[in-house]
Amino acid sequence: MSEEIFICYRRTDAENAAMRIHRQLEARLYRGAAFIDLESIHPGPFPDRIERAIAECRAALVIIGKGWLMRDAQSAKQRLDDPADWVRKEVGLILQRALSPCVVH
Repeated sequence: MSEEIFICYRRTDAENAAMRIHRQLEARLYRGAAFIDLESIHPGPFPDRIERAIAECRAALVIIGKGWLMRDAQSAKQRLDDPADWVRKEVGLILQRALSPCVVH
C-alpha cells in the first residue's frame, strides 16, 4: 500500500513539526499512511522515491517554517529560486499533479 499523504518540509526549520504531524497521522490512520523522507526512504534512488511518492499520494501537506524562503548561505538567491532545491521540486510536482496542497505555517 502506498502512502496517502506526502509531507513536504525543510529540515532546517520544520523538521520537528513535520515529524510530530507524521506521527499523529499514522496514529490516527495507519502505519505508512504518510510519506516523510526521514522514515519513508530506504536505501536506493532518492529522487525516484520522492517522485513516486508524490505521483501516488492522494494529498500533500506543505509545512512552511520561518526559514522556508531563506537565502542559501552560499549564494544570494532564495532557496526556492534554485531549480535544484528539493523543496521547490516537490512543490512543483505536487502542483503539476493538480493536488491542492494543504499549507501549514
